[in-house]
Amino acid sequence: MLGQAARATGWREYSDFRPAFYTTRAHAYAGGMSQLHRFYVPDLAQLSAPVNLPDDELHHALHVVRVRAGDRVRLFDGNGLYADADVVGATKRDLEIALLPLHRDPEPTARLTLAQAWLNHAHATETIIRRGTELGVDEFVFFQAEHSEKSPKASDKWARMAIESCKQCGRNRLPTFRTAKNIDEILSARPPLLIVATQAVDTKPAGETLRSANDVLLMVGPEGDFTARELGALLEAGAHPLSLGPLTLRAEVAAMTAITLVQYHLGRLGPT
Repeated sequence: MLGQAARATGWREYSDFRPAFYTTRAHAYAGGMSQLHRFYVPDLAQLSAPVNLPDDELHHALHVVRVRAGDRVRLFDGNGLYADADVVGATKRDLEIALLPLHRDPEPTARLTLAQAWLNHAHATETIIRRGTELGVDEFVFFQAEHSEKSPKASDKWARMAIESCKQCGRNRLPTFRTAKNIDEILSARPPLLIVATQAVDTKPAGETLRSANDVLLMVGPEGDFTARELGALLEAGAHPLSLGPLTLRAEVAAMTAITLVQYHLGRLGPT
């Protein structure tokens, strides 16, 4: 009897919830909710009626999120340009979309490059790309540190992961990607402000260093951290040490913590 009562109660709760779900979807825009499905259209600036989504985005719209006639969606080009659009027709194979006025995000007042030592596990690198994109990293540089087991190889997957994260989080500018052989190659470019995440040396509050910065290169080491030689080269180049606290963090957690601290002090996560 208790099981039957629980199932009956559960069914009533589900039944009560289900209409509210569809009502929320149908009236999200009227209620001011930011629930627009987002699609990446790199040639957005050149589009004219009718709007055609790229094949992979069209598949996502039709078969994953299942947009319908009457829905409003948002398109972005990865370079700061975006526009809302109304779905005026939908079939199993195509969408008819009416484009609304274009807008452009302002250029960021500060820029963050993450130089991440190559990690031994692909899933950790994927986490850094996805979460780093959501946290606003402008450029990713992957390099081989002395504790890295192998050198990084550029992959088309990096851009696809960044696009997926931008679609999810609402970002309209895609990050860029490149690789470097080692720390020495990175330092040869003479970065304007160099920050290194480390527990090996004394640090000072990050806010003092980042208060007036507008172009930051953040260095994060691999599993096992930087070697003494690498850390010495960074400090000799003028790197400012950044503490991530007393605990030993996984490499991907260290990267996310460092990114968050830097972005906060740059004012890119809201008022400080």
